[in-house]
Amino acid sequence: TMCNTTTTTNNENEQQNNNEDIKNDVVQKDELKVFYKYYYPFENIYNWLTHFGNDDFKKREISYADNDIVVRHKSYSTYEKFKKYVIAKNPDKIDIGPMYSYDPEKQGMYMG
Repeated sequence: TMCNTTTTTNNENEQQNNNEDIKNDVVQKDELKVFYKYYYPFENIYNWLTHFGNDDFKKREISYADNDIVVRHKSYSTYEKFKKYVIAKNPDKIDIGPMYSYDPEKQGMYMG
């Protein structure tokens, strides 16, 4: 009986340690804001997506997820505008979407 109690206590401690590890893996919103402000490679991503200079970035869809709410059809003419939006909104997730033949923010104007 004594051995069983010890095993249960060890299992409980292991479970508690696992729960703490999971909590430590979650990025907090304030940490994410610091990451976007100081470390996220906005200019590098812009250069990569525009092949260092073409005008296609404003035709690229960028979407965001924050608290299970998705914002789609965003686009930017410069990486500075992209950076300003991301830092202000502080999304949980950024998705780089497809290229359109037009500005994705104006998609309603092109649909019948």
